[in-house]
Amino acid sequence: MSSDACADGASTPPGMQKLPEHDHLQRLVGTWHGAMSCMTPDGTEMSSEGIMVTTAHGDFHTIDSYEGNVMGAPYKGHGVNSYCPLRKQFMSTWTDSMTG
Repeated sequence: MSSDACADGASTPPGMQKLPEHDHLQRLVGTWHGAMSCMTPDGTEMSSEGIMVTTAHGDFHTIDSYEGNVMGAPYKGHGVNSYCPLRKQFMSTWTDSMTG
């Protein structure tokens, strides 16, 4: 597919079919309040809160941006979400400021 495949303004590239699973991803678009908990190495449970903003990336993908604090330190994370019609599976990748 060339870089100008959607130059005509169509949101769905030629040859691609939007499925109900793609619609499910799009329903997650918005701003969400998040809470998470984790165990520290000494077994103490720590809780934190943050905000997740999910945006549409065309008709087929979403992008997550999360900001909050974990163990008193700023925490940021980003994810890309999609659905693979060949594997019939949702797929995500994630990176954040606390993993190496």
